Amino acid sequence: MTAITYIALEQSKFDELTGQIADVRRLLSKLPALPILSAAAPAEQELYKYSEAADFLRVSKRYVEQLVAEGKIATVSVGKSPRIQRTELIQYLDNQKKLGLKTK
Repeated sequence: MTAITYIALEQSKFDELTGQIADVRRLLSKLPALPILSAAAPAEQELYKYSEAADFLRVSKRYVEQLVAEGKIATVSVGKSPRIQRTELIQYLDNQKKLGLKTK
């Protein structure tokens, strides 16, 4: 096989693939657009580290640890790491408002 014959064969394979790609693009353009799904969790399902929960509540991390130890805020485990759901923090704040107490 000469170099020219080899190049001609490779060119025909390339042209065939280019045609197939064009066919796929045409088919894809006919599909209805799908909604873009966000990988971000809804706000109510957000999980916070203790330090992030402290920032959210505008208190110290130590105070958050105390609230968890007293059972005033529940945690969930992600692996071995405790996390606090946003809904727990909001519920805690709502309870504080009902009691007329400050968070700190």
